Amino acid sequence: MNGFVLFSKQHIFTLLIILLLLICLFYFRNLINNKKKVDIFIRTLLIGSMLTVEFLLYGWLIKTKQWDWGDSLPLQLCGISMYLCCYTLITKNYKVYEIIYFWGLAGAIQAVLTPDIKYSFPHFKYIQFFTTHGGIIISICYMTFIFGYTPTLRSLLKSFLYLILLAIPIYLLDYVIKGNYLFLGVKPAGANLLDFFGPWPYYLIVLGLILIPYFLILYLPIHFSNKKHQINQVPSDHTIN
Repeated sequence: MNGFVLFSKQHIFTLLIILLLLICLFYFRNLINNKKKVDIFIRTLLIGSMLTVEFLLYGWLIKTKQWDWGDSLPLQLCGISMYLCCYTLITKNYKVYEIIYFWGLAGAIQAVLTPDIKYSFPHFKYIQFFTTHGGIIISICYMTFIFGYTPTLRSLLKSFLYLILLAIPIYLLDYVIKGNYLFLGVKPAGANLLDFFGPWPYYLIVLGLILIPYFLILYLPIHFSNKKHQINQVPSDHTIN
């Protein structure tokens, strides 16, 4: 229960568990696709685990008198992405997928690598944090591997523009309730990449400038996968006489 230590043994072990689940998901993608009951079971498990620990978190915050309207609502990027992941796992809505592919991966990968938490395993907050953030990554990869969804460059631009539009009402809400959703007012506590971007408001400007390159990096696996698929589809010019 001691304070969280970045890249401690338990942190690295947790990251390896998430990575192992992703590898298994990719390796067994054809089996899952061919077994409807398995598909439904995994989607239900993902949705159920994320929502369960999220609602338990609300109860824990209230019980421990830590609930704060300016900090406890699911209005951070990962909180929003988690609920959208649950929605898309149910509805298979591609238009939502192409947005949360970038939102979810950008936020959750950063979160699991540099967590903004005070507690270590087996504290509930540690379990909740990695269940929801790891669940976001696994859910998006599930939609990609199993649903066969892939984002486009147009999806990347839409994600960026929608995020800017989303930031406007959340900034106004932050001002009214003295919150810090989307970290628009203050950088998150603990070691994180925003520490390299200077104080407010400069880190917001830098973050906006690097957001598209960051999204492009997340798009690279899709780009190379599409290129490989195109090469495999091109018929050979060589014939056997």
